[in-house]
Amino acid sequence: MLVSLYDEIIESILHIIDRLDLSVEKEKQDGENHDDETTTTDPIFGMRPVKPIDFQIFYNLVDFCQDLLPEQSPELFLKWIFRFLYDIIATSTKYPLVSGVYRFATFVMNICLKLDYFKSNRATTGAEIEMMEIDINENEQIQAACGLVRRFAHEVLSRQKQYCDDLLVSCLQLIISLPSDCIDYDFADYVPAIQIALSIGLTYLPLAEQTINSLERWSQSTSLNLPNFYSQILPYLDDFLRLSYDQGDDANVRAVVSSLQEKTRLSSKGKRVLPTRMLKKTKQIKHLFEDSDIRRVQFRILKYLGSLGNRVNHYLIDDTSNHLIKDAVAWDNENHLTFNVPFDDIKPTIHLDVFLPRLVDLALHSSDRQTKITACELLQSIMLYMIGKSANNRSTAAASYDKLYEHLFPAVLELSCDSDTFTKTLFTTFMIQMIHWFTKNQNYENRETMSLLDTFMNGMISGRNASIRDFSGVCLKEFLKWTVKHAGGYDKSAYLKNATSILKRILSFALHPNSFKRLGSTLAWNSVYMLFRESETLVDVYTLQLLFVFVESLAIAQEDDPSLGTQQQAIGALSHIERIIKEKSQLFIKETPKRHRPP
Repeated sequence: MLVSLYDEIIESILHIIDRLDLSVEKEKQDGENHDDETTTTDPIFGMRPVKPIDFQIFYNLVDFCQDLLPEQSPELFLKWIFRFLYDIIATSTKYPLVSGVYRFATFVMNICLKLDYFKSNRATTGAEIEMMEIDINENEQIQAACGLVRRFAHEVLSRQKQYCDDLLVSCLQLIISLPSDCIDYDFADYVPAIQIALSIGLTYLPLAEQTINSLERWSQSTSLNLPNFYSQILPYLDDFLRLSYDQGDDANVRAVVSSLQEKTRLSSKGKRVLPTRMLKKTKQIKHLFEDSDIRRVQFRILKYLGSLGNRVNHYLIDDTSNHLIKDAVAWDNENHLTFNVPFDDIKPTIHLDVFLPRLVDLALHSSDRQTKITACELLQSIMLYMIGKSANNRSTAAASYDKLYEHLFPAVLELSCDSDTFTKTLFTTFMIQMIHWFTKNQNYENRETMSLLDTFMNGMISGRNASIRDFSGVCLKEFLKWTVKHAGGYDKSAYLKNATSILKRILSFALHPNSFKRLGSTLAWNSVYMLFRESETLVDVYTLQLLFVFVESLAIAQEDDPSLGTQQQAIGALSHIERIIKEKSQLFIKETPKRHRPP
């Protein structure tokens, strides 16, 4: 009776999933606002469900299955694993932007782990995967399911490079739930996903715990060669060990540990046997760690590191040599940023330059929130001080700050996309204000202004952080918009200089072998084309060259994984150029000597 009821429930779940329409479409915009849409690599931006009620049913079904299937008689799910995986992966291929599909696959993987489903699998060839059928014997089902999961995992690893927020977390949870038998022997492809999961885990601890569980499980598998990747993974665990939100708990832990150390030292002359009361003390430490989520995660990390042995603990320090170089070497060979401390009886002069590398490091990487926020506020204050000094004496001071800005601007851009709400709000506003200020420079390729521009272009080719790419596009558009305001028109000399600097960088990235640089080039163009088309001079000089390079870029993008978005963005870039040529066709009737022609 129970088996029949269970089978009917599973059959009904699969039937419901098959009947639902989970497709999405772009939100309709008014003609006036169509040109003002935001350029982004986020594939779900501006999307809405075609049938919202189907989405509501689907996510209710996901929650129902997560509560029921892993806990209630999971052994009855054994015969359904292959069928369930097959249907879910097919649904994911059809609707890749639905996070609930990845959640379905994740809890199926968790059931497989609980049942040791993949323990007896053997190698499966590509031909066998293509010939998969539902009615095959159990051993072949395991082989086919393993091959199916491996191929699906590679697709998800590629897709998640464009995702953010809930969709990204759902993909990461699927990746870290994979059994070691379902991971290809080249574990290097999975390392970036683990790093992202641990980075997000600093602010979302359940994901951190799931990642640590997976690392413990994968470390026991000799086929993955995980020790070869400890140098890339363990530094991310160090950030958790530095977390300290409750100083009272820290004091209690230190007191108990100190007590143990002292008693061990005093008893070292005799037999090395821990007294019963000392064993009770160790239990106190465990309870202290279990009192909060952070303490529990830290205790898990310590146990995991202990299980690896003391030969890998040095990997907790991230690339020691480069870290020392960044912190110990000054950004400029001269100290220009002096500040007179206004004490009552004396006004000593200090050089703020020497504090900047360490200050930026704390603002970006400090695990203690209070320290991070203090560093962020001080960093903003120092940069305001720099801008104020350069405004008062632009002939000498401004030229001397460009080496500092080369390091400060990228840090501010990264902090503008920080997961901490306070930090993000503070520096998003500050970055926009700096754009308004630095676009006042009217010299061609001004070093300060070009440092800011290069920061945005480098942000747009970021291969790991989609939010930095998108915000860089917003900043680039703001950069050009305020250049127009300061110049007083679209065909004024100052505007043409900055616009030319942007176009030179777009053209240099458009045909680059690196797919993310080509993606950044098309993103940059799609962000600024509305301002570009208002200048007849720029349209006449650069349009044909842009048309040529983006056609070539689209041809190169055919070799890229479609989930990266290079093809989609290149098509969008060409459609914008097509519209410009149609609207400004009169400009191209006459030949002009300044026009850049394709090779």
